[in-house]
Amino acid sequence: GMRLRWYEKMKCNHDIYLAFTNNEEKILKKSGWQIREIHSIGSVSAARIFISLKERNLKRDLLIVSSWWSSDLDKDVNCINHYNAMKKMNIFLNDLIIKNNYSAEIILRNNRKSDDFYSKEAGLNEEEFYRKIYGDNFSIIENKTYRKDVYEEINSSDLSVSLLTTSILEGHIYGHNCLYLNFFNSNYYHEDFPKEIVISSKNKLLMELKIQEKIKDSKKRRAEIFSISKEKAFHTIDNFKKI
Repeated sequence: GMRLRWYEKMKCNHDIYLAFTNNEEKILKKSGWQIREIHSIGSVSAARIFISLKERNLKRDLLIVSSWWSSDLDKDVNCINHYNAMKKMNIFLNDLIIKNNYSAEIILRNNRKSDDFYSKEAGLNEEEFYRKIYGDNFSIIENKTYRKDVYEEINSSDLSVSLLTTSILEGHIYGHNCLYLNFFNSNYYHEDFPKEIVISSKNKLLMELKIQEKIKDSKKRRAEIFSISKEKAFHTIDNFKKI
């Protein structure tokens, strides 16, 4: 999996470690991790879902993948920064969706029974957070199976965006158009992700153009993207079986 330096403070020893990308070996060693054998094979969880899909049935221009985190708003500076950036990002996206008439939906991070769905510190639940920004008529997708639903919806979208969730990196690994929208004041939280999928809000015009470009590209390459996704997913599972 992906271990981000800003979040992962533990130093671990591993006999075998399965990584998403080649970059993780450098990141983890800089963080003091001891790894005897590392295999950069991608995401097994994502690959299993992408392999199982029979077609790419496009449902929308834009999928917003929730990165809801608010349980530590009263004590954790990272959580406070995350919550504020998440709010700024979704206000920007709401305005952009209206301006460009994009078809868009949000997929929640948690299901309603999860302990993290409601935040006592924020005084609202995950869906209410988005309703306050996008309104009551905006379509919100329930995340019933946590990971499986996210990958299926990425496959059904021309572009998927989020603040921090690793599913954006996973979608990118398998050829889908995915972007991290950085609404923090620095690159601190995004420094471990590939630079080509991180767009800073310091230049909102560039961000808007990049989103437009990625949506157009996906519409032109729908069949190609699906084929690439399946091929890379098969490669991951094949390598996983050999370990």
